[in-house]
Amino acid sequence: MKKENSISRRSFLKSTAMAGALGAIGTGSASVLTSCAGGGESAAANKPLKEPGTYYIPELPDKATDGKELKAGVIGCGGRGSGAAENFLDAANGVTVVAVADTFKERVDALADKLKEKGCNIPEDKRFVGLDAYKQLIDSGVDVVIIATPPVFRPVHFQYAVEKGKHCFLEKPICVDPVGYRTIMATAKQAQAKNLCVVTGTQRHHQRNYVESYKKIMEGLIGEITGGTVYWNQNMLWYRDRQPGWNDCEYMIKDWVNWKWLSGDHIVEQHVHNIDVFTIIENDHSAYVNFMHIGNGAIVQAYTFEYKKRLDETKEELLSLGIIEMRNRFKSTAREIIVPFKLDMQLENVTFTIPQRGDKKKLLDLSEMNVKQFKVDRLKQAEKLNPEQRNTRILKEIQEALHLEKLPAHIECFDNSNIQGSDAVAACVVFKMGKPSKQEYRKYNIKTVVGPDDYASMKEVVRRRYGRAIEEQSPLPDLIITDGGKGQMEVVRSVVEDELGLSIPIAGLAKDGKHRTSELLFGFPPVTVGMRLDSPLFHLLTRIQDEVHRFAITFHKDKRSKTQTKSELDTIKGIGEKTKVLLLRHFKSVKRIKEASFEELKSVIGEAKAKALQEGLDGKRTESDKNRTKANKKRTR
Repeated sequence: MKKENSISRRSFLKSTAMAGALGAIGTGSASVLTSCAGGGESAAANKPLKEPGTYYIPELPDKATDGKELKAGVIGCGGRGSGAAENFLDAANGVTVVAVADTFKERVDALADKLKEKGCNIPEDKRFVGLDAYKQLIDSGVDVVIIATPPVFRPVHFQYAVEKGKHCFLEKPICVDPVGYRTIMATAKQAQAKNLCVVTGTQRHHQRNYVESYKKIMEGLIGEITGGTVYWNQNMLWYRDRQPGWNDCEYMIKDWVNWKWLSGDHIVEQHVHNIDVFTIIENDHSAYVNFMHIGNGAIVQAYTFEYKKRLDETKEELLSLGIIEMRNRFKSTAREIIVPFKLDMQLENVTFTIPQRGDKKKLLDLSEMNVKQFKVDRLKQAEKLNPEQRNTRILKEIQEALHLEKLPAHIECFDNSNIQGSDAVAACVVFKMGKPSKQEYRKYNIKTVVGPDDYASMKEVVRRRYGRAIEEQSPLPDLIITDGGKGQMEVVRSVVEDELGLSIPIAGLAKDGKHRTSELLFGFPPVTVGMRLDSPLFHLLTRIQDEVHRFAITFHKDKRSKTQTKSELDTIKGIGEKTKVLLLRHFKSVKRIKEASFEELKSVIGEAKAKALQEGLDGKRTESDKNRTKANKKRTR
């Protein structure tokens, strides 16, 4: 049944226009109104929505009543600061602007020129410039402070003004973040205690056309409003192109409306109102639910919590439980709930929405980001209390990335080291539960390979390592990692699978041209496994590779050093390392030891060792003479 309005929408717009209200409903915005009032033009149809006196209607005098003269200072000389200054001068008799302040001089001078036309001549010493200009203005002897700076600065400016006992006008919004809000609220209490006047720029509450439209609606002239579609028609927000010579700070402040840290702004359009948003993510043991309540395009309430999962609970059931709990806790009466997937639940007078685009999808994505961050924070907190938990999580990531059947709790990694085939060695490092097990590290001297053949050396080491493990029935690793790419992986596989008949997953860590770990390879034929270079997984694999490389290089250096320092003294029976050190410290060289007398040797190492040393050296001389004789005979033939 079609309901009749007590007054037509066309007539209503005409009458409000006569009262100066056309801008509210006809030009700046438009509203398609419906009424549930009936009864035609009867008096009963004009029943007020609320009784007069029960709702607020501000008084809107053309000018304030006369009082003592007031001197004002303007902080923030942009468009809104200029407008507020002019509004102040028009609002009453006996008021004037005596000082202006801004971060930038050109804006200070521009406002001073405008005010000169209004009869306010601002001297140079009352034109304050810089980020601390607000303090200079407030301390300059003004009675009223007009604060029209970018919103992020307003709480600080308001705080200083109240400390100095100044009346204040603050443009909207008065803050952009929780810190600013708390500052505003605390300062407002101080202002009240000091009997200071504080006014905020809620212009829609004090704009005649809006107020007159509101009055007529409350008087019941169009009946009871049951619904509406609201349109806000305006151009895009202003912006400033960055000019040569502007630094980042200057650019952002001059373009402040487009930077949320400066302007605050809405999360979404203001008309997205009275909506609940829920998202959920889960792991093996817990589910995390985020709740947001949206009012006038901003987040009014937000809360994230954790459920410990039971075996038979689905995420749909957990999210439904979270919706009921949060709406009861926060007394939400929202008639629309945004969710990420379809739920098998119904609430009276509530619509469930799964948005695909637009502002509501933006809210759903934001909620999902919140719950993911909450999960990360909880895991970090738990890992601080139990470091083993972190290692387990990283190993699970390796298991998932490589599609392993079991957790790689036991990882072994191999590397070779030699210089053109000389002093060839290899090393094996062992990591258990993500931590190095150094007592299980092993060093290998390459025995069967001649020359610089890394593949053959790797074969020998792997064969020795796991052949012995099979004989001794030692535990085998859950994952083998080679320090190298496809070639090294194939060599290890040929020994492990083809020769020894073992089934152990094999991965390779390849390096880039700068010898840095660049990719993880797995499978046959090997393929690159995607991973973020800043992830804990990548850091663990890099650590394993660096550790095996360090261990192999250190072993190779030690072996090469021993080879290079080998002398005739090493093979003499009865002459150990300590004795050799004593001799070399005293005589400085093997040649001088050979030339030393028995008495000299005796004084350093004792009679017995001196005798053994001389006998050993004499035997070597005899052997050397024999070899020399043989060589001469060969040459004479």
